[in-house]
Amino acid sequence: MSRGAFARVFLPALVAIALAGPVEVTLYLAFHPDFWRRTTWLMHDPYRPELFDRVELYLRLSHLEDSDPDIISVGDSSGFFSLQSKVVNRFTGGAKFLSLNTGANQAFIGYQGIAEYMLRRSKHIKYVVLYVYPQLLPQEPTIRVADLGPITYDDLVSIRAYLTPPSAFLAPYVKHRLFEGRHFSESQSLSNQMPSLQLMSTVDDTMGWLPEFDVRYDRINGRVGFYPDWRSGWYNQLGLTEPSAIVANLDEFDRVVRSYGAQLVVAFAPVANRVLVEGDPEIVPNDQALARFQREHPDVKFLFPLLTSWGPEKFGMYNHISREYTFLSSERLGEALDKLVHDPESIPAYTGQAAAPESYSPVVITPSGPADSSLLPSALALYLYTSTSEEKYHDLLSARVEDLLSREPAFRAVMDDTRERIASLTRQNVKIGFDLSEMRATPVTAEGLPHCGTPGQQTEWVQLNGDMIFTYDSPTVSSHEPVHWPETSHILIPTVVEDGVRKFDGYCPEPSMDAPASP
Repeated sequence: MSRGAFARVFLPALVAIALAGPVEVTLYLAFHPDFWRRTTWLMHDPYRPELFDRVELYLRLSHLEDSDPDIISVGDSSGFFSLQSKVVNRFTGGAKFLSLNTGANQAFIGYQGIAEYMLRRSKHIKYVVLYVYPQLLPQEPTIRVADLGPITYDDLVSIRAYLTPPSAFLAPYVKHRLFEGRHFSESQSLSNQMPSLQLMSTVDDTMGWLPEFDVRYDRINGRVGFYPDWRSGWYNQLGLTEPSAIVANLDEFDRVVRSYGAQLVVAFAPVANRVLVEGDPEIVPNDQALARFQREHPDVKFLFPLLTSWGPEKFGMYNHISREYTFLSSERLGEALDKLVHDPESIPAYTGQAAAPESYSPVVITPSGPADSSLLPSALALYLYTSTSEEKYHDLLSARVEDLLSREPAFRAVMDDTRERIASLTRQNVKIGFDLSEMRATPVTAEGLPHCGTPGQQTEWVQLNGDMIFTYDSPTVSSHEPVHWPETSHILIPTVVEDGVRKFDGYCPEPSMDAPASP
């Protein structure tokens, strides 16, 4: 190399390094910025989209990374909103479980990054549960829209995680002033969105769980299809690579988990019993790909079959269990993990058995009177009781529902968790609430909709729609956030009249909870 080229190219670089080195050392010695203060990935970029998805993962990992679990779950939001770690742990026989599910926009490389981050940090993790919604399998259409996945992976476990300099911790101070015109403070909420505010206040008390804040999907006519299991790219068309995206991606996930001495476990969330597309041609090929992966990877455990159907009333969004029914989804996983840890041989190998529904029975909804706001507390009694623990809502549960729930240990665990969470919020001078002023309740008849009510007792249906307004009030922030529940979502709640009082009668146990899982 000529002396001129050296002077033009390498000498300035060496000078820059010589100047930057002492600055970085000085900043480190003065401020000791840890990993979470240095990373510019989640909390430090207010101008980037999907702020909640970045904030929730930052909060949960930074608060829970040293919790030393035996089992972690990673995957999409069907686990984030539907699995209460503290409730799951009531059923695992002493093994400590931690849900680190995020959202499908982290799939699947993001899930892998989260798992690797925890596996490197905690040496006691024996099982990594990949908990996913059945229609969000590791296929190209799912991964293609997962824009946060590569960012998550790079900043958590790639070389970038080790090379980020101490000076990076100054970035949020500059970026918040530049892009938002305000001073950055680590003690302030990173987002004024309602879910972010509530999670920041409860992350330690709930082990990172957050109830859903969903716009309701159509519980009668809403449908979600499966994706085809193919791999694009000319090199995948030569017959030299694995043709199934499911098999290829699960194989990679398994190899990573095994490299840390842990075992991969796959668990599928339940689906609403009217949400599958009639005659969906992709269900069987997807199921058969999973069965082939199991044959080729017999050490991987599948806790559930691909499809487990639950009543549509138990879902907020099609893939999120509604907040009043998370005791069921948490118990379901907890009992399966107990079997995994203490009797793994009792879990059968995964075999393909899924089939698409041929058709659904028609449902006819007819208003039987004008909207009546007095029906709202009764129709929403279980929803509000599990959220607030206020006895006035417990008193609006029917005798049948109250009897069923009183004999359900998972429900008692959820209510214990609710009371602890409310007590913690009270100590922080934070109050969460629900403003029903923009909600409508209309008495209707519902033909073709099954219900498990008491024989001989007249069921009176109520249809809900409008804006559910979530409220959050603290000494520093007051937020009222409306979430639309459309009339087209067909939110139908059974009620009964007992001793002259209209009461909620909408809870029906799920038969699959009593039947042994047979993947």
